[in-house]
Amino acid sequence: MLEGRVKSQPRARPNRRTALQLTACALASAALPAAAAGFELLKDQRIVLVESYGVGSITHMPLSLMHAALSARTGAPVTILTVPGEGGAAALEYVCDPPPSAAADSIYFYVGDLTTLLLRQAGGAQVPVLEKVQPVAKISAGVSSALIVPDNSLLQSINDFIAEGRKRPIRMATLGRRAPFGLELTMLERRLGLSFTEKVVSTRKEILAALASGDVEASFLITRTVVPATRVVPPPVRVLLTFGAQRSPRTPTVPTLAEEAGDPKAATTASVLMFTSTANASLVDAMVALLGDAAADPAVKRAMENVNFPLEITPAAYVDVEVRRFKRIMHEYPQ
Repeated sequence: MLEGRVKSQPRARPNRRTALQLTACALASAALPAAAAGFELLKDQRIVLVESYGVGSITHMPLSLMHAALSARTGAPVTILTVPGEGGAAALEYVCDPPPSAAADSIYFYVGDLTTLLLRQAGGAQVPVLEKVQPVAKISAGVSSALIVPDNSLLQSINDFIAEGRKRPIRMATLGRRAPFGLELTMLERRLGLSFTEKVVSTRKEILAALASGDVEASFLITRTVVPATRVVPPPVRVLLTFGAQRSPRTPTVPTLAEEAGDPKAATTASVLMFTSTANASLVDAMVALLGDAAADPAVKRAMENVNFPLEITPAAYVDVEVRRFKRIMHEYPQ
């Protein structure tokens, strides 16, 4: 077992069977409060945090904010490794079965966007590993999707947007119906009775370019990119609606879809979750405790405020509720 190796034996990379056996230990312990364990077991351990989207993304950002604090607390290097592909599924597979080239003396954890993985699964994509691992902590809080228009748009409020969308199709930049923001677009159609035409793009940069050129009238962003004045640069945009369970603290005057639709189920989140597959139960608890301690570091809090990323470590009990709620939404909005 990995715990034994940590204490007294040289560590070897677990094979796939061992990884899944260790996952079972994590599943059994996920309900334990993270505060019950410190992070002493991780002292001097090499930790690799695997994510999918690279610098500046919703999965990389919280790790980069905490990176120095995590390394200082463990006394050993903490590596952030980007494994792109398949909407996060490639990175998850990497953690469940590290390749021969992976460091044999490291402990691997996965940090992923639950929303994207569940969207892929609901759309028919195979993410078999997702059923074999357990979410153990939510790393970000207060992050949700935001419906945006150019700041100079004639659609100055969500009321304007709804009225126009009921008269004729609104031109939207999207990443595709089975990609991030696809569920939000479907919610607007079904909950508010709106119609759209879609320009499919690949990146946030292309979304902003399409808005700036006038090719589209509206799109979506993650609220962490929106400053208190409800604008991002370039180009300036206006937020009309958010899709979180409650109003974003960064846009307190902007209503949620749940408010507009009169239905609390009409909410989504872009949750960044930590999963585990190659660490045992004690190390899982230790990792959650380590993340919580790093997130509370004054330097990390200042860095968080500077980049407008609300950072909070939430233990598994809340995550389990979030997963069940989101799966109900996915059932209601088949793609």
